[in-house]
Amino acid sequence: MRYINVICLTLILGLNACGPAPTSSTSLTGQARVRVGDAAETSGDSALAASMYAQASSEAPHDAAIQLRYANALMNAGQITQARDVLLKHIPLVSQPLELRRGLGSLYVLEGQPSSALVELDAVLAAKPGDLRAVVDKAIALDLLHRYQEAQPYYLKALTESPDDPVIKNDYAMSLMLQGRVREAGALLTPYRGAGNIPQRITTNLGVILAANGDVAGAKAVVGGSMTDEQLGQLAKAVTENSQNIPSRQ
Repeated sequence: MRYINVICLTLILGLNACGPAPTSSTSLTGQARVRVGDAAETSGDSALAASMYAQASSEAPHDAAIQLRYANALMNAGQITQARDVLLKHIPLVSQPLELRRGLGSLYVLEGQPSSALVELDAVLAAKPGDLRAVVDKAIALDLLHRYQEAQPYYLKALTESPDDPVIKNDYAMSLMLQGRVREAGALLTPYRGAGNIPQRITTNLGVILAANGDVAGAKAVVGGSMTDEQLGQLAKAVTENSQNIPSRQ
């Protein structure tokens, strides 16, 4: 199985937390509710964040950024259907519909609906060919459809814009691995071996690739206690068998 972690919907602004939230939200303005929602989200109070964003969404139906915040909060709370409904409802209303279509494309990727995702992402890229989030999400959607050779130029395009992004490199490495190009995938992730502040999924993927390439000791050192030797061996075996079953490229 592939470990693709797609980034959240989009446009989550990094605002600093304000002071204590008022006990009543009835007197708050729309922007104040957004600030309270941002602070609640930062502190992990997803219920309060969703409540604040919901009210702000109702008051500002034409504001794409607020609708994206609300949809993202719903997704963080596991309410995927509700998040999709928010985006679909407001696409005809907002002044920047492409922002919501990009968010909807990301949501479809997370739901495992790559064909639907491509409809939205292609619309965004037709108007904004350099939209980095849409480029990466399209690559992932193509991977989900097993169209690896079509996906990889999009990863390369994204890396041209953001060459040091470990998440993009990780997703590109997974695409190569799924295509059977295990050594090339390993070359992409090996520089992160022993690096700090790297997401666990990247070190896990690196460990599996190392094991598939025969470096079992190195793989165990990389993954540490995040998986058992048996799990590591099973994943490495699956990668190796997948590589052997893919015809050689002409």
